[in-house]
Amino acid sequence: MRNYAIRFLNSHASSAILGPYDPQEVGAVTLFEDVDCSGASARFYWNPASLENGTFYNFEDMVYGGMRNNEVTSVMVPKGYAVKLYDN
Repeated sequence: MRNYAIRFLNSHASSAILGPYDPQEVGAVTLFEDVDCSGASARFYWNPASLENGTFYNFEDMVYGGMRNNEVTSVMVPKGYAVKLYDN
């Protein structure tokens, strides 16, 4: 699921690309700005080449990935994955 600030795009879209996604291969955690997994969101993938501690994203990576601010109200995590969120 990805919904990067769609509410701020005035519901305009010119194209879309759809392809298969298998979280068993490469999972992605989606962080949401609002409750109930709604509002602006950003998706962050697990990198299979990362160390055993998991894939690390710093603040700049998260902004580049679609986060608009430093607030997360809800999280969507695929089955079999875990996420740790840190402040500062």
